[in-house]
Amino acid sequence: MIIFVLSKSEHAQMIRNELERITSELEGMIWRMDAMADEAKRLKGMESGKLKDAESLERLHALADEEQAGRRELGDLLNRSENLFKEASRNSQIDPAGMKEFMKGISMLKPIPDGPMKKAQKQFRDSASEGRSEQESRKDLNDGENSHSEATQALKDAMNQLSKSAQDMEASTFVARLRQAASKEDSIAHALAGQINAIAGMTMEELDPSSRREMETIATLQNASTQDIGWILEDLSYYKSRTGERIYSDLYNQMNAFSLREKLDLVHGNILNAITARSIDESRLYASTLRHWAKLIDDYKKSRRGSGGGGGGGGEGQSSISDAEFEFMLKVIRMIQQEQDIRMRTRAAEQEYRKQLTPPAP
Repeated sequence: MIIFVLSKSEHAQMIRNELERITSELEGMIWRMDAMADEAKRLKGMESGKLKDAESLERLHALADEEQAGRRELGDLLNRSENLFKEASRNSQIDPAGMKEFMKGISMLKPIPDGPMKKAQKQFRDSASEGRSEQESRKDLNDGENSHSEATQALKDAMNQLSKSAQDMEASTFVARLRQAASKEDSIAHALAGQINAIAGMTMEELDPSSRREMETIATLQNASTQDIGWILEDLSYYKSRTGERIYSDLYNQMNAFSLREKLDLVHGNILNAITARSIDESRLYASTLRHWAKLIDDYKKSRRGSGGGGGGGGEGQSSISDAEFEFMLKVIRMIQQEQDIRMRTRAAEQEYRKQLTPPAP
């Protein structure tokens, strides 16, 4: 068994990656459904009398079989989406707004397999029935094509909704990652402040071995923080290209113009040279800068929600759930999950305790 231990940010990234994988599979499914629609149109365009020949009936049966296979595939994607939503609800770092969009996408998917897809499957199958006249078969085929088109459009709407949810989650992840990076810089400044009285006016070579080891540890933390900033910049570069939203391009340009990675590299060097007071001031400054950037994204997201930007319909009845009601519901779900986790840990501890009480075999 391989166990992955993730931070909340890494877990949120895993959730988003899986949601994008589901969205990509939906896109592939839509492509296949478009190809099925083309086949239905070709069959509809056949000359009178040709629709009931053996080859045409076989093609009609194939359409019904593909529709049935699509229903099974969509059912699997639905199960994965619902399980992923439960997993995402465990992470308090994932923005409730993104979770609400996720729930809407799932609600939009739910009626499709047993609604228009099931209807299209039956209508394609009926059109292939040898006991029906050509006129009846053409009507069934036409109805099947309409039901299939309805299902395809519903799938496209749901896919767009889930894609929006993934983007909202990623934007929230940037906010969390920037704030986390700011907290790391604050921690570094705090650790340096704890050393300043012991090392003031001394070089690294003059330091007591324990103080030198502590400074080297702090420098290692600073180096890791610098790497985190580099990864944020790299991810932001891809994200701004995908969304095309100006806020992310502006933020990326600001971060590059500020040359934060290079400045943090200088802080790392100063720490290794025991230049403590300057390093404390700079770490605090950069922590404040990182929080400012996080606030820019957060304020932008809040303004979009307030103006209804990027909203859109959802499943039936979903529009009646306010943000406050959904956040309360999410808190209840998380409380229930925490209780379940506590029960599982308690039972595991009880089992270990009972094993210790079991007398050894003679």
